[in-house]
Amino acid sequence: MKFAVTFGQLNPHFWLDAAIAADELGFESIWLPEHLVFPVEMSGQLVPGEEHPPVPASTPVYDAGAYLSFIAARTTRIRLGTFVYLLGIRHPVVGARAFATLDVVSGGRAEVGVGAGGRKT
Repeated sequence: MKFAVTFGQLNPHFWLDAAIAADELGFESIWLPEHLVFPVEMSGQLVPGEEHPPVPASTPVYDAGAYLSFIAARTTRIRLGTFVYLLGIRHPVVGARAFATLDVVSGGRAEVGVGAGGRKT
């Protein structure tokens, strides 16, 4: 059985420490959320029944390929992935280059979850 850690509800300040710990503890993979931007005002809930927007507009948004490359330099075996890389709002060659770079610098540990996203504008 393989276990993964998702960073969707983890403060980005702790991503590196959590990734290093997950690597040392034998987790199979880590998964970073991916967004280009967050709107200032957002409605709906990530978890049904919550009474607040799913993601505060003040949440830092990092480039997933670059941040995962940073994590790759500090880990040894854990796989590194995105959920979900919004390819439709980027040039596909730019995305392919970013994740090819991640795959090279991580020694073949890149995973890419690709999709259209779920936010209403």
